[in-house]
Amino acid sequence: MKLVIVSIIVAAAVTPMSASANAAKAPLLDGIVSIDGNYALDNKGVLWAWNEDTFEAVRVLSDVKKISERNAAVKKDGSVWTWGRKTESVAAPGGGFVYFNSFDQPAPVEGLSNAVDISGQYVLKADGTVWSLGGLCEYQLPSDACAAGASVEEKRKPGRIGKLTDIVAIEGGGYFPIALAKDGTMWIWGRDKYNEPFLPSKVLDNTETNPTIFKKAASISTGMAISASWDVYLMNRYAIYGLSIPNFNLAKLAPKAAAVAGAMDDLGDFSAFSYVLMKDGSVSYWIWPNVDKKLYPLKGLSQIKAVSALSEGGGTALHKDGTVSSWARMSNYYGDDKFKYNRKIIPKKVVKGIGIRLNGNYQLVEKQPAMVNGSVLIPVRGLFESLGGTVSYANDIVTVKFGAQTIRMEVWKQEATVNGTEVELAEPVQIIRGSTMAPLRFVAESMGASVVWDAKNREVQLGL
Repeated sequence: MKLVIVSIIVAAAVTPMSASANAAKAPLLDGIVSIDGNYALDNKGVLWAWNEDTFEAVRVLSDVKKISERNAAVKKDGSVWTWGRKTESVAAPGGGFVYFNSFDQPAPVEGLSNAVDISGQYVLKADGTVWSLGGLCEYQLPSDACAAGASVEEKRKPGRIGKLTDIVAIEGGGYFPIALAKDGTMWIWGRDKYNEPFLPSKVLDNTETNPTIFKKAASISTGMAISASWDVYLMNRYAIYGLSIPNFNLAKLAPKAAAVAGAMDDLGDFSAFSYVLMKDGSVSYWIWPNVDKKLYPLKGLSQIKAVSALSEGGGTALHKDGTVSSWARMSNYYGDDKFKYNRKIIPKKVVKGIGIRLNGNYQLVEKQPAMVNGSVLIPVRGLFESLGGTVSYANDIVTVKFGAQTIRMEVWKQEATVNGTEVELAEPVQIIRGSTMAPLRFVAESMGASVVWDAKNREVQLGL
């Protein structure tokens, strides 16, 4: 099976296209009905994902009803699926921690069912309870699975978060995860200023005149709550100690606001580059609303019906025609009196990239495939290592050991060897977007795999 996977990727050949022109000539991603970060769900229940280097989307999963920017989704049957690069640490029974770092293909999370929504590392079930995707014992009630002597495997299993009930919405991307209850109350959990974990706690106003102001919460977004009258409460690291008044009223800044997409930094102090969707389909953003309380128009966008924010200025917008525009995060800012970032937001249309299927199932790689002069190029390390092979680099020479095969390639050379026999490549091995990429047609030919290029869907299909 693994040998065949390699073949698929190698054998694809299509209309000549350079790597730089790939995105420009690819069809637009369309038919989209919802977005979250760099993910989109289309009207056929297919989940698409893209990176911020190419904005080329590939299919990840089918039969999906809810998506999360944190590599997770809920299928129509209520099952929960995760994929991609995963890094975590789990307390070991004898002390210390066990660390994990893997790149996984889409797979269901055992122990989770009847899910209706997902955000960050948290799942909302149909019965109104909230669960972790796995682990996070510090926010669960005491149990055998989270006991000090429990195995690492037990501690990595999903668990229920506190005693939360009657929850109707969750947000897991802020400094504190937020749960909105049916009665309008809000609950948060996480770590306090002493870095000590605490179970879900109700967020209260600390004034005597209105001690239950958060019962008026109408919606939540990353790092914030919004009342029916558009009062915005920032759920920063001080929220656990109570808030006396809303941070600001959005209706005064934007009388025609239709929705808010929040974003916060890792410290939970700020909400820079949170986006506001207007009723006319335009989008604006704020930088530091608790300082200048001003909105800035996001140029280059119109006819928008949904917007999603990422930290550090990144975001995605869904157009009314079902297409998508997205823009990358900004890592640096300069500290003038308006706290403006030193890069402009430039939305780019998301296009359909090159997908890979194995026996009809989507196959993911960490870096996007590229197409050069009719040949599909794939990151060597990510592909082979995900299939159980080994890859080594030395002096621009790449050596791949995969099953009984030993493949030797040199960067910028158009020749390679397979078990010592020289083979000419369609394109030289090269570095594209920071990754060593190779055309693997010769591997497919040597293994006799069944390979089909689906030009309509821009997919390389492998048949066993």
